[in-house]
Amino acid sequence: MKPLCVLLVALLPAGCGVELLTTTAIQGELQAKQLQSMKGQISHVSDQSAKINIQRAIDTYQAEKGTYPASLSELAPAYIPSVPNRPDGQPYGYDPASGKVLDAPAVAPAAAPSGPTPNDRQKMNQILAAIDQYGRSVGYYPPSLQALVPTYLPAVPKTDSGQDFVFDPRNGYLGHPAELAQQTMPAPATQPRQAATPRPVGVGGAGPMGEVMTGIGMQNQLNSMGSSGANAAGGYARQKVGGVTQQHNQQQEQVMNQLGM
Repeated sequence: MKPLCVLLVALLPAGCGVELLTTTAIQGELQAKQLQSMKGQISHVSDQSAKINIQRAIDTYQAEKGTYPASLSELAPAYIPSVPNRPDGQPYGYDPASGKVLDAPAVAPAAAPSGPTPNDRQKMNQILAAIDQYGRSVGYYPPSLQALVPTYLPAVPKTDSGQDFVFDPRNGYLGHPAELAQQTMPAPATQPRQAATPRPVGVGGAGPMGEVMTGIGMQNQLNSMGSSGANAAGGYARQKVGGVTQQHNQQQEQVMNQLGM
């Protein structure tokens, strides 16, 4: 019995120590969470205070100048000693159009594509096919892309950036406005410029389609010239006949006068 009692007496202080360590660890964890929560609250208050101060400076600037500042840097030091950053060290965003402070930096709009997109290429091929169909049916290029609607196109497409494609009815040229803007020396108007995309055979005055259009135009011109020549020849013949008839009448009148008739 004595050894057992000694063992129990020895374990009692050890058990109390384990409970004490456990309680201390729990208290330390709670304190860390409370400290973290307090830091978050302080950060939130600091963030809101900074935004209020910046917005107040913006409103004062607008009231005096009648317009919002182009950037937050224009506020310092006249309207605010310095422009504070967010609690995480990043700058505040700002929208100069509305004069509002943003939680994150404003995202710059995506730059417009510097050339035709793949979708623009498909649209150009669609337009070129319609121009080719128009030319084979009528015999010449359409006066404008709008002339292709609705027989050859349901509507004239625009580029992905909302611009109109460039079309020259004199030679059937179709180009993309972005590519034309990059050209420093445009081709002379009398020379057909190369299209910005591979063209179907016959579009733009080259190939069988161009020959068909050119042939029809030449035939129309020849017909016109032939008609004009025929009209001129007919007029000349009528003039000659009229002159001979008049001369014959004058001679007949002279003879009758000589005979006293």
